[in-house]
Amino acid sequence: MADSTSVTDRIDRGIIRKVRQTEALKAKLSRSAGGGGVHESFASRKVRYPFFTYTVVSAPILLDWGMDNGSDETNGTREIRAIYDLTFWSRSKVEAQNLDSILDNVLREKEDLEVEGQTVIHLQRISPAAGNGPDIDDEGRRYTRAGGSYEIWTTQPIPKST
Repeated sequence: MADSTSVTDRIDRGIIRKVRQTEALKAKLSRSAGGGGVHESFASRKVRYPFFTYTVVSAPILLDWGMDNGSDETNGTREIRAIYDLTFWSRSKVEAQNLDSILDNVLREKEDLEVEGQTVIHLQRISPAAGNGPDIDDEGRRYTRAGGSYEIWTTQPIPKST
């Protein structure tokens, strides 16, 4: 049992771990392979393409306090219903779409994502990410992005106060 409740930081780490452990993604995104890595929300100006970003769009929390009968170790459960935008950025539309397809195939079932101290109860791609398509960055380089919005719901015990 976790010592304390958490919000989306552990979900973030689960997503990062899954991306870095997927060999096909690691082969393209790792800095040693010439990629730009994994970034929260946005990457710095001079990052190399391709790279991956994850952004929390929304993460409402539902509490179910349960009954305190004196013998339980918890005070109920905390459910996080997060929505994430998971996006690949590349100078090639085909490469961005291929990377997105790989991740989509890796994140099919709730069992496909491990979140420390939380149980994933729902995992589903709900739409393409907003703003997919070609653009020009600050340095005049053409890039494209492909990705999707995912619902990731987790639950965790609410520990009793000591």
